[in-house]
This record gives sequence, structure tokens and C-alpha cells, in this order.
Amino acid sequence: MYRISDFEGKSNNLNFIKFIAAILVIYTHSYGMITGNNCWLGGFAVAIFFFSSGYFVTKSLLRKKDIKAFVVSRFARLYPVFALTVILTAFVLGPIATTLPVTDYFTNLLTYKYLLELLFIPRYLLPGVFDACSVNASLWTMTLEVLCYIALGFAYKLKMLNKRVLLILNIPVAIAVLYLFGVKSGDFAMHAYVRAMCTFVAGVDFFVFKDKISFDIRRVVIFVIIGVFLVAFGRRDFAIIVILPYLLTAIVFCPKQLPEFFGKVGDLSYSMYLVAFPIQRLLIYYLNTSYIHNFIAASAISVGVAVLMYVFVERKASERILKKLSF
Repeated sequence: MYRISDFEGKSNNLNFIKFIAAILVIYTHSYGMITGNNCWLGGFAVAIFFFSSGYFVTKSLLRKKDIKAFVVSRFARLYPVFALTVILTAFVLGPIATTLPVTDYFTNLLTYKYLLELLFIPRYLLPGVFDACSVNASLWTMTLEVLCYIALGFAYKLKMLNKRVLLILNIPVAIAVLYLFGVKSGDFAMHAYVRAMCTFVAGVDFFVFKDKISFDIRRVVIFVIIGVFLVAFGRRDFAIIVILPYLLTAIVFCPKQLPEFFGKVGDLSYSMYLVAFPIQRLLIYYLNTSYIHNFIAASAISVGVAVLMYVFVERKASERILKKLSF
């Protein structure tokens, strides 16, 4: 038996799982773009990202006990690569893919409205690009994640991030989850947003109660069986919110960790997630690929682009911002 609180250091298991989650998002989008059908693996992958974010962002906030440091560290970690992705999409990919004359593209107001993404205001279209389909549908999660950070910051200032308060707050949350994802089918407006927020909250809970949560093979097997049962009876979202957090943390904080190489691969997951969707669109636009070929090619290209963005933008920008502001 082991507890989350027993684990020290960096989890190579988590980073590799995040890398796999980024790959699953690419597969889901390839499948959806070309077949027109939905694939639940994308929602599963996003839940992994939001749960791990909820856990580790709460860990960072409660250990630093400084809202300013929290905001700066989150900005340094997320914004440079995000901003670069938005700008390159608007001013490099757009002119390449648009069906409009280049001068018309750059004089179209829609081109510059797309830059509202830099303020986390969702804008999915560029003039004449991809037949008025979304240029980068993955960015919806960025707005939601920022909202989750803001809510977490308020919760900290209001002294709500402690066991006693969370136990009380978890009651209405649990009732809402049970009703929306257990009683109902889960197929309601905004359900993807609610599901992601619920997994973020689960991450917050798991950190606050980390010394109370333990794992052994028997419990893990029981959770797996319950999860399979829920999925079989059409309650996949409920399984993701209720079962996934326990199983994920059992793997993430397991005493047996993958070699360090797998952990380093996981550092690419964020950049991969941001750049993959427009790459997939380009492959369809120019090569009319099947969804399998699109998935394979987009995965390979996204990894290559992510390496460059991680090395030259994500890591360096984060280090410079934190050093300049003395964090």
C-alpha cells in the first residue's frame, strides 16, 4: 500500500501519460475531421490534462502561498507558446491556406479578430481558411483552464483550500456530478466544459487530501471493474470524473516509475496539443489524407514542432520571465 503523500520528486509516469494523452487528442481530431464521427478518447485525454493541472497547480499555490508568484509562474509556463501558436496561425498558416488573395486576407477584419485568442476570447475562424471550419478547435480548453486558475486563486484568498471547507463544498459538487453525468446521459449543452472543470476540481481535492488517499492492487482492481461497468452502461463521462482520478494517481505516484527518458518526452505534450489541430487541417487541405494517415503524419510533425517550441520558446521564455521577476 502507498499514499500520494509518500511520493517525492518528479513523476516520469505522469509526463509519459500526458504525452499519450496528446497523441489521443490528435487521433480523436483526425477521426472526427475525416469521418464526421465523434471519438470519446479526446474527452478522456482532456480530463487527464485537467486533473493533473488541478493537482499540480494547487500544489504550487499552497506551497508558495503567494498569489503573485502563482500568476507569474502560470503565465510563464503557458502563455509564450500559446501566444506564438495564435500568431503563427493567423499570419503564417492563414495566408498559406486561405482561398482569398493574400491582400484580401490581410485586409479582412476577421484576420485580426482572431487575435482576440491572445486574450483567451475564443475565435475559431480565419477568412477563407479551411472552408470556414475551425482553425484550431483545441484552444477552447485554454480559456477554460484560465478560468479554473482564476477560480482557484479566489478559493485560496477565501481560505477555501482546506479539508474542512472542501468536505462541505464537495457535497453539492458530488450531487451535481451524479445528476448530470450519472442520472442524465451526459449529452447536454456544455457537458465537455463541465466534465473538464469537474476533473480539475478532482485534482484540487486529491492534492488537499493527499495524505488520506491510499492505493493497493485490490482497490485499483475494484475501481477498474466499476469503471468498465459504468462505460458499458453508457456512463462514460461519469467514469471519467469519478474513476479516472483514482486510477490515474495510482499510476502517477506508483513507487515504480518509468525511466527518465519517458518523463522528458512528456514535456512536449503541451506544445503538441496546441499545434496539432492546424497541422491536421493542413494535411487534409493539401493531401486529402485518410484519418489513419492523417493521425500518423500529424503526430510525427507535431512532435517535431513541439521539440522546437519547447526548446526555444517554452523552456527559455519561462526561465527568462521567472528570472526577470525573481521567481
